[in-house]
Amino acid sequence: MVLRTERLLLRPFTVHDVAAVHRYASDPEVTVHMTWGPNTDEETLAFVRQAAVAGQGDQPSAIELAIEEIGVPGPIGGAGLYRRDAVRREFEIGYCLRRDRWRQGIMTEAVRELVRCAFEDLGVHRLVGLVAPENVASARVLRKAGMTHEGRLRGYLFAKGKWWDFDLYAMLSTDPR
Repeated sequence: MVLRTERLLLRPFTVHDVAAVHRYASDPEVTVHMTWGPNTDEETLAFVRQAAVAGQGDQPSAIELAIEEIGVPGPIGGAGLYRRDAVRREFEIGYCLRRDRWRQGIMTEAVRELVRCAFEDLGVHRLVGLVAPENVASARVLRKAGMTHEGRLRGYLFAKGKWWDFDLYAMLSTDPR
């Protein structure tokens, strides 16, 4: 799957992306609100290998895409759609962006295209996004993409030695876009 926007190319990861991915995946500031990272070299390599084969088949359970600026080779981030429930046709959206590309509208543009893809191409009924409450910028991206804050999931996931709360954002296929 390859998606295009005005400025961006969202395309499958390849093994050639490891160094570019490690640049953001190993950055403590980038991963502070993530339940993973900062990555070691081995963790980044394992992710890229897994991501390179994600999304294959007729009914993929996960689609992992590298985010590139058109005309500039190499990923500056990544984004994905992950099946949560096949019967309810519910997917989750996730994303990450290199720190020097923050506050330029890049992730909003990428997320809007993934929202479009989820509903128009994949037939998703409900799309959700989970955001650490402290990650105000990420919450803003989801709201700009048309998602609605539905509440807080307290003590939802244990990672990095602590229990994490998440704000739940969602959008239905029947919601206006």
